[in-house]
Formats: sequence, structure tokens, C-alpha cells
Amino acid sequence: MKTQTFISFITIAFLGALLTGCTQQTATPEQTRQETADAAKKVKDESKEAAKQIEAASDQVKDQVKAVAQGAKEGWNDDKDKTRTVDINTATIAELTNLPGIGKTEARRIIKARPFTTKHELVSRGILSEDDYLKLSDHVTVK
Repeated sequence: MKTQTFISFITIAFLGALLTGCTQQTATPEQTRQETADAAKKVKDESKEAAKQIEAASDQVKDQVKAVAQGAKEGWNDDKDKTRTVDINTATIAELTNLPGIGKTEARRIIKARPFTTKHELVSRGILSEDDYLKLSDHVTVK
């Protein structure tokens, strides 16, 4: 990022010098300074917008990587007994992380929020989103 900033400022300085040299009228140092400041502000604003776009793309990539990891985990565990259910009041982190859509962070939140009287409390108490809950509702129980 520092290299881009340096290149941007060199470009601005070059453009400022070019503008000064190409006009019929000789620009005053104040005009040159103002033109350069305007160009620098434009580069700064465009850089901020580019950073926002990069951050949004990064978030999308992070979501995709998580989906790939979850899909690989589900595919790897596909041969396990799918009728087995896990009691969310007694399950270990390892057992919870074998559930669809549950990583270590979610497993820790489930354990910290115990006890549950119904499995839907995972949603009503803000532990999981409704979408995440639907992925695992057939695999969990409360005893």
C-alpha cells in the first residue's frame, strides 16, 4: 500500500509539472500548489473507495473459504451415521463441531449458554441464526 501511495504522489507531482509546462500561461506557484492539492485529494478519495471495495471482496472470499471448509468437513464425515443426534446440553466441543455449520466459536457459545430446554433456543437466545439452525436441527436434541 505504501508503494501505491508513493507512486500516486509521484504521478500527481508529474501531472502538476506537466500541467504547468503545457499551458500557454505560466502558472504561479500558488496555482501549481492548488492543482497538485486537488489531484492529491482526488487520488486519496479514489484510494478510500478502492479500499472499501477490497474489504468487501475480502469478506466475500472469507465467506466462500468458510463454505468450502464446511463442505469438505461434511463430505469427509458423510459416511458417518446420519441418524445420530447430539444433546446440546452434554455434547463436547468435538461433537458440536461435527454438526453442519458449527465451528469452534459456535460450539463454545453453545456450551457457555447451557442449559437449554428446547433446541430452538439456539435461535431465540441468539446463539445461531435461523439459517444455521435449520442446517443442524435434525442432528440435535435436548434431554
